[in-house]
Amino acid sequence: MNRGIYSTTLGMSALQRGLDVTANNLANASTNGFKRDGLIFQDTLKREMYANGGFGQSVGVIGAGAQAVEEFTVRDLGTISTTNNPLDMAITVPQGMFAIKAGNEIHYTRDGAFALDSERQLVNKAGMPVLDKNGDEITIPAGTVQVENGGRILVNGAQVAEVGVFELNANSKFEKLGENLYRATNGAKPLDESLIAASSIESSNVNTVESMLDMIKIGRLFELSQKNIQSQDELLQRLISSLNE
Repeated sequence: MNRGIYSTTLGMSALQRGLDVTANNLANASTNGFKRDGLIFQDTLKREMYANGGFGQSVGVIGAGAQAVEEFTVRDLGTISTTNNPLDMAITVPQGMFAIKAGNEIHYTRDGAFALDSERQLVNKAGMPVLDKNGDEITIPAGTVQVENGGRILVNGAQVAEVGVFELNANSKFEKLGENLYRATNGAKPLDESLIAASSIESSNVNTVESMLDMIKIGRLFELSQKNIQSQDELLQRLISSLNE
């Protein structure tokens, strides 16, 4: 095995994964409440040593190439903008999610673009019911509807519901499911105070300029890696030729 080619190829695999993550971020730059992802890279040899109870890398030890070991979500708050829809809502702090009923499961989202369905249930864009702070579906009676900051829903001046904002339980985390939805691995609980801005929407926290620059940087690194493999291959061919002389 050519160690140089192996480590470069491993690095190219990590670059490809980084390209996929960055491309997905860019594709969702205009998705309400979307949170961008990032990657953690680590030297392969060091990772295997730690995994097998070894110690840190000694001076002079050659690495075995970079490897993408973990994907994470950046929770920074996106820009909050005012809309003309009284049912639009935005969570004003980085933590917390709206709860959505998806069949028999509860999913979570930062996208607060809500509406009423034909049965006057508060639903998301996909028609899934939005839940209140007690985990119940929200039905809004006919009348003059007003949503206050904090998620309190009034009809003709009387409160009829309060939209819930949920945080993780201990030892739980939000995992992305796609379609701008998450699941809580060990459940979630309502925040004591629903920090919601009414008639507002949170944009994604993707910086399109930075993401495009990352795409260019990854592309150039990929080209350099390809050239490095070609150089390694040429050196190997020259070595084989010299041995045959």
